[in-house]
Amino acid sequence: INRISARVHFASSFQGVQVTDYSLETMSGYNGLFQVFLMYSAFEGFIELFPEIKIYEVEKHFTEYDYENISNRILDLDKKGKFLNSLHDQLHPKKGKNHRDNIQEFQNRETRSPLSVATAIRHVFAHGKLSPNTNDANPKKVGKICLLLSDLMLTIMDTEFEKKIDSFYDELKTKALEKKKK
Repeated sequence: INRISARVHFASSFQGVQVTDYSLETMSGYNGLFQVFLMYSAFEGFIELFPEIKIYEVEKHFTEYDYENISNRILDLDKKGKFLNSLHDQLHPKKGKNHRDNIQEFQNRETRSPLSVATAIRHVFAHGKLSPNTNDANPKKVGKICLLLSDLMLTIMDTEFEKKIDSFYDELKTKALEKKKK
């Protein structure tokens, strides 16, 4: 839990990187990609607290989040599909087939979860294949897409962790009351 907490804290505290000779728009995109990379790393660790949940099925278990609205906003920001098409194309055709299929389903609105986009970003960016202006994408919009994804993951982690702790305390109280009755 300490490791996950440290990762969440670092990811949510991330303010960006400072470099010279890059435009503000490009840096907005890079900072967004770094933010998703960091937040997704924390999110993977967080999901391990729920052994019954697979990373690709988060929305089936944590249903009260506005996945559809966030998905629509992402698709609106990437109307021409420049970013998502490039993300799809940069995933390995065999090793990344599941990621590619998930991105395609997302673009076709066959899935309501944008978390597949976060997964693909983390994967492609970590391997050094992704930049915010890939395929002539608008880096400022890429930054906004990444912010939506990072905020979603942070909201899920904050809310679900609090529920898990509350459940743990409720269980302790119940056991203590049962002990007193004996």
